[in-house]
Formats: sequence, structure tokens, C-alpha cells
Amino acid sequence: MKYAKAGSHKPNELIVGGHEIEITAIPFQVSVQLFGVHFCGGSIISRQWVITAGHCVDTSTTPKLTVRVGSTYHDRDGQVFEIAESIRHPLYDASIFDYNFSLLKLTDSLFYSEHVQPVRLPSEDAFFQDGTMCSVSGWGDTLNPAELNDRLRATDAALVNDVVCQTAYISLGTVTERMVCAGYHTAGGRDACQGDTGGPLVYENTLIGIVSWRNKSCNAAEHLPGIYGRVTSVRAWIEEVSDV
Repeated sequence: MKYAKAGSHKPNELIVGGHEIEITAIPFQVSVQLFGVHFCGGSIISRQWVITAGHCVDTSTTPKLTVRVGSTYHDRDGQVFEIAESIRHPLYDASIFDYNFSLLKLTDSLFYSEHVQPVRLPSEDAFFQDGTMCSVSGWGDTLNPAELNDRLRATDAALVNDVVCQTAYISLGTVTERMVCAGYHTAGGRDACQGDTGGPLVYENTLIGIVSWRNKSCNAAEHLPGIYGRVTSVRAWIEEVSDV
């Protein structure tokens, strides 16, 4: 089995054990695209702002980025918007994916509909109990190669106690206070991996986490939860940048 060593984590890129879902069920989900090709997920937080993972963008790629909204598919339907500006968290640490957040400002404002809606953001002091069942979503390959990868998928993932998660990854990587863990850490687990980096981890339509990283093999059977950027830890920064 291959795992991410400390300082060389692999971004999450695949829904493991997921099911197909319509965009109307999670209308805040977007596809962040480079040269028109899906490579990260993201979430609508207002008519002009999207949040994704910090490692998904940098200043050199911003002019080449677009965001597809309002579609169950990453390669058709919905609307495509250009990016006016990308702002990565100033404390982002690429070696351990700490402060792994970026905000994308769209060139035009979104028109809300049943296919396009903002996700709710938690308050800075919001608390979510260990074991809370959340949902994680995105596009990409699955462990079953017979399944198509162009259709939106989602799966349940339970929040994992911080100490339990830190212990599980003690020789594999650094789990900081800006991270939250979710996924089944028992046999037959489910989690997010390839194609889903930057996508949402939500509880009752409230954004708890941003899909960030996990072990290299991305095999839920290995009983390691996925690692997500903890939204409450950067809530003040989100408001400062986007006024949301």
C-alpha cells in the first residue's frame, strides 16, 4: 500500500463508494476547469464568489480558469463563467496543504435558480459533533472503471474525531487545526478522492470542509478518513475577502 509521506500528501481526487446525484440536490457544486477541462470541484458562496482548495489554483493559471455551474455534468450544460481573480489564503503551505483554501471571483454575477444556489457558510464558532453524517460530492473516476466519470456523484462521510484522525495519520502526514477529517475508518468505507479536490463537505447544506488530501492510494478499504480544509478556521478570512 502506498501512502503520502509527511510533506508529500496527495490531493483527494475520487469519490469512493458514491452514487449519482442531480445538481438540483446540491446546486452549490461547481466544476473548476483549466482550459475547459474539469480538474477541481468548488462551491458557490455568493453570486460572484466560489471557494475551492488552495492547491487548485495559482496566479499563473487564473487567466486559463473557468467555472461551470448549474450542471450535473462537468463537460456540458449549465453555464460557464470566467475568473476575474483568484485569492489563495496567505498562509497556504503546499508542503502539508495547510490553509488549503482559494476564493475565485467570477467576472459576472450568477443568476440563482433551482440549479444554481449558494451553500450556507458556518459561523466561526460553529461546532459539529464527531460522527455527524455529512455529504461529499464531485466528479471523476470511481474505483469501478465501468462507471462513467462525467456525472456528478456524492457519498456520505461521518466526521471523525480529531485525535483519532491525527493518530491514524501520525506517520503519514500532518493534520493541523485547519483540517477536519471525515469518512469511514472501518472496512468498506467511503470517502472522496480523484476529481473532487476543492469540492464540498456539507451538513444540512452548510459547508463544513473543502476536499483537501488523503493517503496516496485513495482506497477507502485502508480505513483512513479523508482530510478536508476546516471552513470555520478561515471564516473571518472568507468574509474579509468576499464580504460573505
